Amino acid sequence: TRWQAMELAETLGLVSQTGRALRELRGTLTTLTALARPALPGEFLAKLRDYQWDGLAWLRLLAGHGIGAVLADDMGLGKTVQLLAHISVRKQLGEARGPSLVVAPTSVLVAWSEQLTEFAPSLKALVWHGAERHESEGEVTSQDIVLTSYALLQRDEALLTAIGWDLAI
Repeated sequence: TRWQAMELAETLGLVSQTGRALRELRGTLTTLTALARPALPGEFLAKLRDYQWDGLAWLRLLAGHGIGAVLADDMGLGKTVQLLAHISVRKQLGEARGPSLVVAPTSVLVAWSEQLTEFAPSLKALVWHGAERHESEGEVTSQDIVLTSYALLQRDEALLTAIGWDLAI
């Protein structure tokens, strides 16, 4: 079967870290009966809906295996707040290995910034935008979240790709 082939390839050193992570996730999913809801930090101010708790628990499960995810809900259903909760929990548990990078359309950066202030005011955030953005270059790695646009990610690629991001969103 495919999984046996993957085990053989892993034994021979032919499987990537992602392949091993997927194999471990498969083992977890075969015995999993329910997703665990993580404890949110006291300073996280949003009240999550049940489906948002499920999304957060899924993100936590995948992150525990070193695997990323896609949140593909309709607009207005709380993807941003789920990600803010995920980042907050990672920070609280000491799992964050650097700041998280959020790349979004310029028009959405304001909404992210507003939701950060409203729901996760304890997270340190920097909006990497505007002509003077390079004046904040020394502050990037001390943030919890850095928000930027697609255009500036391309323009400042050398600087931004050299940073050890915890999450890329």
